[in-house]
Amino acid sequence: MTNEYIWTDNPTVSEISPYNPDILNECLMHLKYNNMPSDTTLMSFNGGNVDAYGYADLIDAQLSTNVVFSQPGTYTLNIPVNGNYDVILIGGGAGGAWGMDIYATRSSSSGGSGAAFVGNIYLAAGTYTCSVGAGGTPAGNGEHAGGGGDTCIAGVISAGGGSAGAYATWGQQQQSYGGVFAVNTTINSASVQSNGNNGTITVNNSSSGGASLYNGYGKGGDATTSSASPGMPGFLSVKLSVPSYINYKIGGAYQNLRGTLPDGKLFTVYGVNSDDSSYLSDGTYYKYVGADGSSELLKNNFVISPAFNTPSLYDIWYNTALEPAVLLKWNGSQWENYNKIPIGKFTISNGTVTGFKTFPYSSKMVTVPNSLRPDTVVEEYHSAYGNSWYRQWASGFIEMGGFVS
Repeated sequence: MTNEYIWTDNPTVSEISPYNPDILNECLMHLKYNNMPSDTTLMSFNGGNVDAYGYADLIDAQLSTNVVFSQPGTYTLNIPVNGNYDVILIGGGAGGAWGMDIYATRSSSSGGSGAAFVGNIYLAAGTYTCSVGAGGTPAGNGEHAGGGGDTCIAGVISAGGGSAGAYATWGQQQQSYGGVFAVNTTINSASVQSNGNNGTITVNNSSSGGASLYNGYGKGGDATTSSASPGMPGFLSVKLSVPSYINYKIGGAYQNLRGTLPDGKLFTVYGVNSDDSSYLSDGTYYKYVGADGSSELLKNNFVISPAFNTPSLYDIWYNTALEPAVLLKWNGSQWENYNKIPIGKFTISNGTVTGFKTFPYSSKMVTVPNSLRPDTVVEEYHSAYGNSWYRQWASGFIEMGGFVS
């Protein structure tokens, strides 16, 4: 029969002599740490703000979106949230052409450059088809050069490629024009917002392609009196403009955070200061919160183990070899006691948050195995003469005792 354990201040059992001191100590430790309230887990936060599904929700950080397409082609762009995005959009440059007429007069016609936009626009959350324009092909005597491809986020913004048709032969020349810019959303700001530059036509001389409007992308193809070059491909990047501050949903408009220290002490946190990610180097960080509301964000390792032999500066070790387990921090030369518990971790890239995870409440990710309560007796035995006994608990813990003769 399974019985709930009933505490007694008498460390012996009627008609049975005192236990072995080691057994008695283990029993007392079991009672202290394995029979706490059922919603309590050592060295863990056990309650606080939750999301619509009931999961721990403590971090308020907008994820950064930073997508770069530098090769010509068609792509799918996923925009996670409505917001203002930094966009660089460059159309492909048209190819150049050369030719010679019946009188051996040579001429050149260079390609126009792609249109360009460098600025900030509004994008609604959703999936978009986008493309990066290729550079146009060059042309020889009697041929027309290819135009540059358009670079666009379909239905939203487009940087047209330099126009096709550069031609130079038989006394006739045709010019290539710069690509055309078009937009169908709110522009918040722009450092570049322009149609492309036109190509040029020259007799008996070379002509330079339309100049690039951004870092060489989308330049028109050059042409001489005997050769021509292709246009340069376009470029597309989209980056979510996010605030650098990371806020925490603890106290105030949110529920207070409730936790348990390794020694079993219960505490409540009523608020935690924000963090500024713009000053952080790339990497993974853990956010630690103490019973007094103090906190710190550390780029370190968090290890739960009975041994940790190769720590780095600021590593946190939950030493499970001790009973109760002890939380320690490496100061560079030795371990020192530490009293803060991790609530989650972040991935930082270029000063913005690219990923984060809130640890679940009462999580074994941040506690020792078998620390969930309550525990119950699943089997017990007394000998016929009452001189020995044992009691087995659901967690696997076994108590035993008897007379010494």
